[in-house]
Amino acid sequence: MMRRYGAKIQDGIVTEVLVLADGAKGDEALAVFGLVEQDGVRPGVGWSWDGSAFAAPAKTWGEVRSERDGLLAASDWTQVADAPVDAAAWAVYRQKLRDIPQDYTTPDDVVWPEAP
Repeated sequence: MMRRYGAKIQDGIVTEVLVLADGAKGDEALAVFGLVEQDGVRPGVGWSWDGSAFAAPAKTWGEVRSERDGLLAASDWTQVADAPVDAAAWAVYRQKLRDIPQDYTTPDDVVWPEAP
């Protein structure tokens, strides 16, 4: 069974998210607490609500760099001399990660390279 989420909205922004019970109890919680729900969507605090759909906030360059730095750190081991991998392919992947900030106009445009 899919989980249901209700969101408290203030000025079009999600301020709180609750897990809803199934069936009538969840429907009652929506009404009692003035929550909104969109089927199949788990909104987060800070998301926007336009009256019919939730939208995640735009990513920031700081968030992109943080994710990129994590991917680089997780693949550091591939560059040691005795790593049992194609070091050249991993070096290309890692360079693509480092080039992300200058290769994309906005953080939402970023397409992450696939690891070898």
